[in-house]
Amino acid sequence: MRNKGEGRRVSGSSLPRVPAPGGIHKRVLILMGMYEKGVITVRIFGKEYPIASDQNREYVQKLADYVDVKMSEIVAEGDALTSGKIAVQACLNIADDLMRAKNEKEQLIRTIQGRISSIAKMIEDRLKNKGVCSEVKKSQNG
Repeated sequence: MRNKGEGRRVSGSSLPRVPAPGGIHKRVLILMGMYEKGVITVRIFGKEYPIASDQNREYVQKLADYVDVKMSEIVAEGDALTSGKIAVQACLNIADDLMRAKNEKEQLIRTIQGRISSIAKMIEDRLKNKGVCSEVKKSQNG
């Protein structure tokens, strides 16, 4: 049985065992094709996690902070949950936030498209009326 944070052996690997942040070994990250992207260590709910990402450090940290806040909100509600259940509840809350944002965006798009159509119709109507008015004036003058 391995101690927490101890890496798994990868058969046939000649890469050295170099510890990386959070107990994951650099060798594993290299073999997974994740190391060249860059590993950013973040702290979520009191634990450090190495995150492989090509995003900038500040953005990844902002994401981690958001997850940490969501998990802390669940704990603040007073429910005695395991950290796994807290993480699942946080995921569901984040998914709810995402779905609400998507729905709001779709509603805004529909509203804007409706307004654009109304404005386009008003412009067409005015141009038609202007054309008719100018032809009436021509016939009166002519």
